[in-house]
Amino acid sequence: ATMPHVVIMDLSMPGMGGIEAARQVRDKYGDAVRILIVTSNGYLRYVRQLTSFGVEGYLLKNTDRAELINAIRAVAEGKSFFSQAIKEAIVNDTLLKQTSHNGQHVPGLEALSKREIEIVKLLAKDLSTAEIADQLCLSTHTIETHRKNILAKLGVRSAVGVVRFAIEHNLVE
Repeated sequence: ATMPHVVIMDLSMPGMGGIEAARQVRDKYGDAVRILIVTSNGYLRYVRQLTSFGVEGYLLKNTDRAELINAIRAVAEGKSFFSQAIKEAIVNDTLLKQTSHNGQHVPGLEALSKREIEIVKLLAKDLSTAEIADQLCLSTHTIETHRKNILAKLGVRSAVGVVRFAIEHNLVE
C-alpha cells in the first residue's frame, strides 16, 4: 500500500474526531506521515494539544490557495506551518497574558519591553525587518537587534518558535 507524505484533515469529522484521527495517524506512522489540520477558528483551543503529539501544520478553512500550497510544501519538507491568522491569534493571546492558566509565572515573556512586544506583533503578521523598521521609523539594524533580543529572551529561534512557546506554556485556550 502507498503511504501518504502529508495527511490533510479537519477537526470536526463525523465518526472519529480529528484529534483522535491525528493521534492514530501519528501512532501508526510516526514521523513518516506529516499532519496538516485545516479547520474553523473555533478549534484554536486545540492547537496546543495537537502540537503536543506531532501535528506540524494548522490552517483555517478560509485560507487562500497560495497559503494552502505553502503549508503543504512546508509540512512535506518537515517544517512546521501555522497560518498567519493562527500565528497572530496565538501571539496576541500570549502577549495579553503574563501568567499561565494556573497562575504560575511564565519565564521569558515578562522580560519583553513594550517596543519588543510591538515588534513581536509585527513579526506575527509576517512583516520583514525592513517593513517593521519602516512602520516604526527605526533602522533595520535596530529592528534586527530587537528581534535577536526577543528570540533570546523567549528562548526560541523564529516567529514559529514564539507560537510554540505560547502553546507549550498553556497560553492558548
